[in-house]
Amino acid sequence: MTVNLSFSDAQRPTRGIEHFYTDLHDAMNDRGVADAPSAQEFRHFLAAHYPNGMRGLRCLDAGCGGTAINSRSLAGAGAGSVIAIDLNHDSLQLVRESRSDDSSRFSIACGSILQLPFPTAAFDFAVCSGVVHHTPDPEAAVRELRRVVKDGARLYISAYCFEDSLMLRIVKLWRLAARTIPFSLLHGLFRRSRFVNNYVLDHMYVPILWIYRPPDFAALLERSGFIVDETFVSRFDWFHGRTFGPWSMTGGGLLRIFVCKPGPLGG
Repeated sequence: MTVNLSFSDAQRPTRGIEHFYTDLHDAMNDRGVADAPSAQEFRHFLAAHYPNGMRGLRCLDAGCGGTAINSRSLAGAGAGSVIAIDLNHDSLQLVRESRSDDSSRFSIACGSILQLPFPTAAFDFAVCSGVVHHTPDPEAAVRELRRVVKDGARLYISAYCFEDSLMLRIVKLWRLAARTIPFSLLHGLFRRSRFVNNYVLDHMYVPILWIYRPPDFAALLERSGFIVDETFVSRFDWFHGRTFGPWSMTGGGLLRIFVCKPGPLGG
């Protein structure tokens, strides 16, 4: 079963999803993001699967946020071209302000992954890291990713897969507390803490939040026209496989990566 923990408009304790991550990523940019576990994991994936680099490949970072760290990794791997896209102008401005020599090799676009402003079959590789579970319609988002990748392309996508776990129960409590504790208060107190921003405030206040089991998200990918080649739990999930009393700590993974290739749409 897929769990939707999204706030209604009346309940929402923060600005909309198009603004929420700007606040979090602004703090992370101040600290630097290259050593974040998920960023390291993606770089390791590229090194393992593209040992000779990504020369000539056209790549998409769908939902780059205010860091565009995966775009930087793709550029560093020698991709022919990289486009970083995000819904929020403010997040993209953070990317522009933090551009380095490496990041000058990717371009920036504003748009939603629910309606990507690119032609069909435009990309050889796409990464969509921790994004679709924060969209109003995750399946529509994945179908749009399928539209813009070429046959023979590869998709690296990750989603929250801790349904039926102790973590899900904790997040539900956090989100109840979010209705009374202002985001501005906790974000102000813990602005410099990557752990609190990434693991507490993110889950506690994000307006839209879907939680999956691995088979359910894999089925969504397959309905949307992808074939799952590989899936694994993110290395930053230190509690995966552990239990607390009768509960699994993180179920199928706090964040689970699915590596896919295009298949027939609706197959």
